[in-house]
Amino acid sequence: MSTKLKKINSFKSRVHFLRPTDDPDRDQEASFVAEFHYMDAPTFDAMLAGSPKDAEVLDRVLIGVTEYGDENGNALSFEAAKEAIEKDISQRSATVRTFIERLSGTAAKNSNRSR
Repeated sequence: MSTKLKKINSFKSRVHFLRPTDDPDRDQEASFVAEFHYMDAPTFDAMLAGSPKDAEVLDRVLIGVTEYGDENGNALSFEAAKEAIEKDISQRSATVRTFIERLSGTAAKNSNRSR
């Protein structure tokens, strides 16, 4: 049996992140859905060869955001959501990490099912 892969130009993934709160024992858990530009290995390697900062990676790969709202729950436009993600360290790093993990097929944490 041969492997048949559908060519894709983009993929979506849920981005989970934690934000600190005034309670030292609890962080706020949140998530949103990001759409990323799919790239092959040579393109990915060339991007990383320049040692880009997280914001530069996001400028190159983040092409859509859904389930992202302001403090009142109003949905933000892609441009406004992207700007908010880039300004928040936890969201920015979680978004880049999610992109790399999904693109490389690496499972986050210990998500493999036990036998």
